[in-house]
Amino acid sequence: IGFRGTVMTDLNNWANNLRGYPSDISQFMNNFPSYAHHGFLKAFTNFMLTPEMWNPLRDAMQKNAGLPVYIVGHSLGG
Repeated sequence: IGFRGTVMTDLNNWANNLRGYPSDISQFMNNFPSYAHHGFLKAFTNFMLTPEMWNPLRDAMQKNAGLPVYIVGHSLGG
């Protein structure tokens, strides 16, 4: 799953970039020990993690238990 990068003129994007400490996301990963960059996670959950996106992802993860899911950020190239 790719998530867009920082918009150079958006101060909220830059604030999220600076929140670099890890956040425990194990509860979302069937209790598998998992962590995400806190700023990335905040941006992702605020803007992208809607029921329309999360429900099919959760269903796919359950049907394909044991296969990894990679959620990555994509730089806009600034």
